[in-house]
Amino acid sequence: MKIGHHLLEGKFVSLSKPLAVLSRVDNTDRDDVEEAPDIDVDGAQRKILSKAREYDAIAIIKKKITFSKRPTPIVKLT
Repeated sequence: MKIGHHLLEGKFVSLSKPLAVLSRVDNTDRDDVEEAPDIDVDGAQRKILSKAREYDAIAIIKKKITFSKRPTPIVKLT
């Protein structure tokens, strides 16, 4: 693999357990969020919204790259 001015040597390895890339979903804009009772904090009445945590799966990672050597610089003489 060539990245910029470096050459990397390695191989693809399959993972024994795939990894999932997750993204947290913000539920504060939804209509079905339940309101908790008012709480008195320092003399002020505030409403607390109960948030249910939801996550979306963005990607599944099944392989990784294992590099066998450190990056080798590619030198071009002009």
